[in-house]
Amino acid sequence: MGRHRPERGRDGLIALETAGGTLVYGTAHGRPIGAEGVFSVRTIHLGLSREAPPAQANVWPVRVRRSVFQGDFTQYQVDWEDRQLVVRCTAADPLAEGEQAYLAVEPRRCVLLEAEPAPA
Repeated sequence: MGRHRPERGRDGLIALETAGGTLVYGTAHGRPIGAEGVFSVRTIHLGLSREAPPAQANVWPVRVRRSVFQGDFTQYQVDWEDRQLVVRCTAADPLAEGEQAYLAVEPRRCVLLEAEPAPA
């Protein structure tokens, strides 16, 4: 959940600022954008890496809390701000529990699910 920051939107993307001050970029797909909103992204679209990817938006430092090998993918629980997120990815070089990593998602994969109506 985040506060809508219209002055920070760019390239047709909207920006929400989390309680921790992190900006998350995504799309509204025709939904009304109010003062606050919630983005959703499928776990399969989240990526983890040891090095920060070159993307300019939606790249954040995280810490791996737990990793569970699931056959053709590994499921990670990561700490991001004051939340735990689930990330599923294939990796030839798995990340260890407690390791610092970078979480990334293409902004167009973040979709506004709901928004608080703008004040009248």
